Amino acid sequence: LRLLNDIPAPNQPGDPVTHLNNWYKGDIRSELDYVNYITRVDHNINSAWKMFARWNYNFRNGGRINYDGWDSPARRAVHLTRRNDGAALDAVGTISAHSVLSLRLGFNRFKEESIFTPADVSALGFPSSLTGQLQIPDKYPIITFENYLQTGNNETAILPSETFSGQASVLRTTGAHSFKYGFEYRVMRYASIGRANGQGTYGFTRSWTSSNPQINDAAGGNAIASFLLGYMNSASAVLNATPYLSSHYPVFFFHDDWQIGRASCRERV
Repeated sequence: LRLLNDIPAPNQPGDPVTHLNNWYKGDIRSELDYVNYITRVDHNINSAWKMFARWNYNFRNGGRINYDGWDSPARRAVHLTRRNDGAALDAVGTISAHSVLSLRLGFNRFKEESIFTPADVSALGFPSSLTGQLQIPDKYPIITFENYLQTGNNETAILPSETFSGQASVLRTTGAHSFKYGFEYRVMRYASIGRANGQGTYGFTRSWTSSNPQINDAAGGNAIASFLLGYMNSASAVLNATPYLSSHYPVFFFHDDWQIGRASCRERV
């Protein structure tokens, strides 16, 4: 019964006979905030070498949507976020009259997830023996009532990824040729932390309070009455897979610009 305190009372008369459709959602909107910062520092070490460092950050806070307009822990709401962090360090130096050396380090991290306000599920009467087995034990459960709005909603997967990279290359001019060759190495990591139905879903229908649960009677029974009597129709919870992938990407490259009179020929490997 504690759960019914989190479901708001009707704010519309609804159908004169069944009293269904008695909740007006109001002004439901998606709110979004976005910030972006970029910082760069350039420095001339000496006449032959110069370098720069760059840092970037952006954060997308939203959309934030309260689908049914409820102001209670049972609301069906979503709060999505995306964050990106990056950095680069680059140094370029003249090592001879015909050669330039370039060194570069890079890093990028991206994370997408939805966040929620933790709830004390034990206050709803759920035993610790149950909540201790749930993937998300502190999120309000999804409880569906046939012909009524549900409580709670699923959370999206947490998707973090990051890339580390290093590159060294030489640009050398010799006669009609301009060579560029070097090496690049990347380490790429990705994870997917699924959370669908991690808090559990419990369903109540009209069947168990109709005149005959074995017969589908469109006018009989009530899902809320089934809930009050403890007649649950279905229940499920998921322990989602959380794969983690890591890959290494080494590569050598070679590029030749060959000037032949007024024409040019390019070769790449």
